[in-house]
Amino acid sequence: MNKPRFLHKRLCRFFLFFVLTAVLASAASFALPSRANAADMEPVFEIKITDISKAQASRLTKSGVNVTNRNGTTVWAYVSGAQFQSILDLGYTAQRVVLETRKNQGLDSPDYTDYPDYDDIVSALNTFENNYPALCKVVDIGDSYQGRKLLFLKISDNVDVEEDEPEFKYISTMHGDEKIGTDLMLRLIDHMLSNYGTNADITKLIDEMEIWIMPLMNPDGYAANQRYNMQGIGYDLNRNFPDRIDDPANTLVNYSGDPRPIEVQRIMTWAFNQSSVLSANLHGGALVANYPYDSNSSGDYVYTACDDDDLFIDMSLTYSTLNLPMYNGEFTQGITNGADWYTAYGGMQDWNYVWMGCMEITLELSNIKTPPYSYMDGLWNDNRASLLAYMGWALKGVRGVVTDKETGLPITATITAKSGSWESDFKVYTDPDVGDYHRILLPSDDPYTLTFSADGYETKTVSGIMVQEGDAVRLDVEMDLKPCNFNCSGGPDLADAVIALQVLAGLTPEIGGCVDARPLSGVQIGLEDALYILQQTAD
Repeated sequence: MNKPRFLHKRLCRFFLFFVLTAVLASAASFALPSRANAADMEPVFEIKITDISKAQASRLTKSGVNVTNRNGTTVWAYVSGAQFQSILDLGYTAQRVVLETRKNQGLDSPDYTDYPDYDDIVSALNTFENNYPALCKVVDIGDSYQGRKLLFLKISDNVDVEEDEPEFKYISTMHGDEKIGTDLMLRLIDHMLSNYGTNADITKLIDEMEIWIMPLMNPDGYAANQRYNMQGIGYDLNRNFPDRIDDPANTLVNYSGDPRPIEVQRIMTWAFNQSSVLSANLHGGALVANYPYDSNSSGDYVYTACDDDDLFIDMSLTYSTLNLPMYNGEFTQGITNGADWYTAYGGMQDWNYVWMGCMEITLELSNIKTPPYSYMDGLWNDNRASLLAYMGWALKGVRGVVTDKETGLPITATITAKSGSWESDFKVYTDPDVGDYHRILLPSDDPYTLTFSADGYETKTVSGIMVQEGDAVRLDVEMDLKPCNFNCSGGPDLADAVIALQVLAGLTPEIGGCVDARPLSGVQIGLEDALYILQQTAD
């Protein structure tokens, strides 16, 4: 299902590029990690560095080392041979990580006797669609670099109908050697579909949401049992999305004009045509729920809060408190701010928050990237309740539809929120098919104020919105067209009146080039527009 997203809504936010470029130019300089083309890079491999401080590790990240995990004074990273030698020359204790060999024989039975291979995953998704055609369907969003399908399973009670419902997504295994999430997603799909109609919580999620699950985002790396994709010498897919600091343009090419990895392009193109509200991406190699921001302008490993920091903490705790190994692990309460752990540029969670109107966290599900398959039953038990509870956040806060007051048709609008001294720059967007929006907010005794804006419409602000525990409060909004003007003068004036009289005389005058220089309806100025302008001018 591809929906006309009106991409200029996304593109107009490219002004961030110029603002952030100026900020970085005036800041103390440091070497941000480069986004070199994979074909121009040296092959990389994983290393472990011990007895390294947080500050020292942050300096490695600034130098371009791809740090992927930090546990106390131990850091894991992917480096080239030259980078490895430089690290040794600096006196660090470092060694190459020997990849563990895991069986990859696929499913021997429906009981998942081993990690599924790519064909097993495709077969499983098709089987779900065949067994539950009223509840789910497989959606192909394009091929990987080596030609494998990137597949979502869409789940909803009316799977072929666009409804006033929030969209949720889980995306797993951007890193091909982190296979836990792929298996967990297949188990989650099976659990939800087989319990629909008998389990009240699961039934509510499917009835009231549009759920998208991608068990495998990096099928080529998965087949090769390696972190990176297979394009050139490989890209780290979770370092190649747009980034508010070092790559602030929401396009399919990066700041230097190079195309992003093909799998990243597929996800971005799909997301441009969706209206996801909440999501998470799944990994292995640590045990923690990680929330934005992952990057900052200094490159230091320091807490870097987004405007919705308190909300992200609560959502992350919803996950970790139901997963006791995570909650009682090495991170306090099983959660962390991304940049406080280690900085990462080009991650998917920050991209979703900054550009896509979607709140996302990163779930690290096991300290072992791909443990023996015998661990999977226990990992499923640890994560089952957390996966479902986290999804429920999409139904909280404020929701409604935004329509044209005169026609009743849905509007492509942008919504922001504030309460007292708190104000968030985070923007959510209506789904243009239905006009529905969903702004997740924390329950509060203080009222919220929501502001609705749309091209060609008067901005509307609604105050006194009380958000409590439980389901989202309903707020439908009708918006009025702006008083149109024909000559970009900022409002109806004498020049507009002259154009209106020319229309009444049967002429076809040209209008200006600003966004508000438009007729009330259609594409040409008509009698209704002329009379409207004359009335506005007289008033």
